[in-house]
Amino acid sequence: MPTAAIPFTDLARSRHSVRKFLPDPVPPADIRGVLEDAQTAPSNCNTQPWTVHVVSGAARDARARGRGAARPP
Repeated sequence: MPTAAIPFTDLARSRHSVRKFLPDPVPPADIRGVLEDAQTAPSNCNTQPWTVHVVSGAARDARARGRGAARPP
């Protein structure tokens, strides 16, 4: 059964930015779910301008170093 829609004003005012993250890996099923949900997002004139890469472990660390990101402690 569908849930009641949240008014946009409530949604917009309740959001917050996160600038610190836990070191725990995100389960692959969670990542897959977020990407599946994102597939339904509209794009301007259906241009679908995004490209998504999911990396983890050494590949993620190498990409982070290459972009000047801070190294984990």
